[in-house]
Amino acid sequence: MRLANLKVFGEDDFHEIPEEGVHLTDEKFKIYLDLYEKRLNQKMSFNNSEDSNWRTVFHHQMQSLEKAILEGKEYQPYTAVL
Repeated sequence: MRLANLKVFGEDDFHEIPEEGVHLTDEKFKIYLDLYEKRLNQKMSFNNSEDSNWRTVFHHQMQSLEKAILEGKEYQPYTAVL
């Protein structure tokens, strides 16, 4: 959503594939993946650790969800502080 709001991609960056839907062009999809990877590795604070990133948050949340399912406990999702 952030990339759409920043107008990183335009109408010409998409194409329709019958029976599948609308996709980014190959060139723009590579750009998207690069930007996504950079965002995952962006430094942030998580659990009082200044040396963290979104990849760490996702990993921690998957572990928390797994534990909640296996132990029948309530899952507490991550809440970003903006």
